[in-house]
Amino acid sequence: MNPVYDLVSERLVSYFGVPADLVRPEATMEDLEIDSLVLAEIAVILEDECGFRVEDAVAGATVDMTLGEIAARLDRERLRTESGKPAESGESGEWRAEAAEHAS
Repeated sequence: MNPVYDLVSERLVSYFGVPADLVRPEATMEDLEIDSLVLAEIAVILEDECGFRVEDAVAGATVDMTLGEIAARLDRERLRTESGKPAESGESGEWRAEAAEHAS
């Protein structure tokens, strides 16, 4: 998958006790019994371990989103941070629109 996906998967298992056999890209947060509070905790862990800001990437995430979708957003933020490129106008709005679509 990608390094961020691998890290998130490992942390879900080690920090939050999610059974490893349930952790897969197509699993929704609801499938993994992850709520918005745990998503916020994951964001703090990732910021501490990876050194990039993940707040915008997880803001508005819903339990209907898949692990793969969330990891892909986080990985794009990681790549943007590494390249020094600022977020483009409307990107956080795009993320919120995507989250709203999953919520409906």
